[in-house]
Amino acid sequence: MTEKGVVFPDGNELNVDAVIFCTGYRYTFPYLKDGLINITENRIIPLYKHIVHMKYPNLVFPGVPQPYAYFPFLHQTAKFAVRVIDGRIKLPSEQEMVEESADDYKSRIQEGFKPKYAHFVLHHMWDLDKELSKLGQFEDLPPVLEKLLEDILDERKMNITHAHELNYQITGSNSYRILNPDGSKSRKTYATK
Repeated sequence: MTEKGVVFPDGNELNVDAVIFCTGYRYTFPYLKDGLINITENRIIPLYKHIVHMKYPNLVFPGVPQPYAYFPFLHQTAKFAVRVIDGRIKLPSEQEMVEESADDYKSRIQEGFKPKYAHFVLHHMWDLDKELSKLGQFEDLPPVLEKLLEDILDERKMNITHAHELNYQITGSNSYRILNPDGSKSRKTYATK
């Protein structure tokens, strides 16, 4: 850092007005009794499906899984949590939950995720949604959301400065359209496979 900007490792300098540090999110639950949960490298233990405390299943954390389709997925995790609390979901034994959670974590590490991303579920969000929905006996998210998210993320990669200007209209459980910037008739209609 200099008085007027930053110096990069390659020696290039850039004058900047501000530097914003994006340090990420760290879980903390100061209102919970010590020892109830363990947070190691931002991984909350012991959580089943990233949501339910394995020893005390009436203690749930529906906002912990970090997806991209946040609001629809959060709705699903909330439905799952409610059904666990009210007894409509019969959970596996504590030992089975521990083993499944350990296997899930191990597979994430093998995929190259750092431990701090233990609850980052983007690449497994749709599978996790299907698992939660099956256990909870409710409908999983419509397939259109997966295709829509893929296209939005692709659009951001190709056109980061204007991707936010696009508006989408879901037209069915398997279809959506991209609206023209003025909101008029769509430019394209997509159907999921």
